[in-house]
Amino acid sequence: MNMYEKINALLKAKGVTKKSMCADIGISYNTYMSMAGRKSKNIALQTFQDIAAYLGVSGEYLIHDTSSEITSYKYTSIKKYDNPSSKHVPLVGRIAAGHPITAIKDIEDWVIIDEYDDADFALRVKGDSMTKVGIYDGDLIYVKSQPTVNNGEIAVVLVDDGFPDSSEATCKRYYRFGKTVLLKPESYNPDHKEQEIMLGSGKNVHVQGKVVFLKSYVEGR
Repeated sequence: MNMYEKINALLKAKGVTKKSMCADIGISYNTYMSMAGRKSKNIALQTFQDIAAYLGVSGEYLIHDTSSEITSYKYTSIKKYDNPSSKHVPLVGRIAAGHPITAIKDIEDWVIIDEYDDADFALRVKGDSMTKVGIYDGDLIYVKSQPTVNNGEIAVVLVDDGFPDSSEATCKRYYRFGKTVLLKPESYNPDHKEQEIMLGSGKNVHVQGKVVFLKSYVEGR
């Protein structure tokens, strides 16, 4: 079953309508039905997490396709947050720490972090433009989702040329002075240069969040 078929089966087993679920978690019923009709995977992360929590299942359970049918279950039997000292956050794709690559919106996997870690999602870095701060190719960076960061903080940002579908994601030290955004690499590789973007000149910059910690791909580094 795909994600929406699972949601339907879980709602039926719980005796709740889709309209009631949408009202309870605060999303538009028409928007949800539109996504379900297209079997879209580009569902907002917060909405996805809210639906999983509402149904009493893990995000992992919803996202992975399976042909198995749901007949009867206990919520705790498929919920994977059994360890009270940990939580799961989505690994949402690869970004570039170097030359930006196209952002990947789909959830690739789920990773476990301490329940007190202030992160909402993880990303895998590609490139060597942030090696001076210990971020190397292949590392996982953990990000607190927020629309702004302070000058000098390391952020995940999307850069586009006015067409959101062409957005590119990158991890850089972020500065903003009026309408000017400066994305600064921290690299031992001199090929990486600062990127200065004048907002309103055909380029848009959208802060996705602040990098709060990382996990090295090479253990012990």
